[in-house]
Amino acid sequence: MPQACLVNGQSHTTIELADRGLQYGDGLFTTIAIQQGQALFWEAHMQRLQSGCQRLNLVPPNLSLLQHESQFLLDKLAQTSVNDAVLKILITRGQGGRGYCPPQRRHNTRILSLYPWPEYPLAYWHAGIETILCRTQLAINPSLAGIKHLNRLENVLASHECAQHNVAEGILCDSHGMPVCGTKSNLFLRCGENLITPALDHCGVAGVLRDVIIRLAGELGIKVMLGTVGRAQLLAANEVFLTNSIIGLWPVKKIDQTNYQVGALTRKLMSELFTRFGFNSMKRMLCAD
Repeated sequence: MPQACLVNGQSHTTIELADRGLQYGDGLFTTIAIQQGQALFWEAHMQRLQSGCQRLNLVPPNLSLLQHESQFLLDKLAQTSVNDAVLKILITRGQGGRGYCPPQRRHNTRILSLYPWPEYPLAYWHAGIETILCRTQLAINPSLAGIKHLNRLENVLASHECAQHNVAEGILCDSHGMPVCGTKSNLFLRCGENLITPALDHCGVAGVLRDVIIRLAGELGIKVMLGTVGRAQLLAANEVFLTNSIIGLWPVKKIDQTNYQVGALTRKLMSELFTRFGFNSMKRMLCAD
């Protein structure tokens, strides 16, 4: 349950039955790390929300209003002894009648909710995580590729596979069998001197931290290649890691039966994330070394 929630600016946790987010998954969302009471990468999250709304033909949110309502929730957080949390901002097309066709009247529903910070084992950052290649596949649909829309059943099914195998994360392939991303993360691999990440032009979510890693790597003189990643290429990689806005960066030590080392490039990027942006989970891990 959320610690606090606003629906269209009001403090309650319910939406109308006719809301198209509930009826059809007609909307999108973003998930923001709150560290020491501050929202990390706020501008990048807002830019992605606006871009996604434009692609889905949703009315773009009022960013000043979102910032005001987010600060209201953070002020409530500040009244407690808790400094870290997860802020989820969800935008739907609002209420509409039965049927898929969007109503001409366009009044979005906005939902802001604050959740407790998830506590993962420090070993996930230090030693890396075990993963699987999920049986569930991502459908190829360029018109939705990259958007963090509300249609996430593929991720739900793949996450159930992870729970069955008792692993922290799973890797999803597209319908051609090409690795694309994690169930809740973006995928990176080092092959030789290059850092590679799937292009996400056919499916998958373009994570905010994915862009951060691409930028950081470029500043460190590391060549980053965006393109198709083959399964054999993934299994033969020198290093593999996964990223999102909450976990920061998780090294991968195993995919199915293939083992990997947590290499120097992965450690370097983890250190840069901590130094520049202060991910608290990685801070605790790095201080324990």
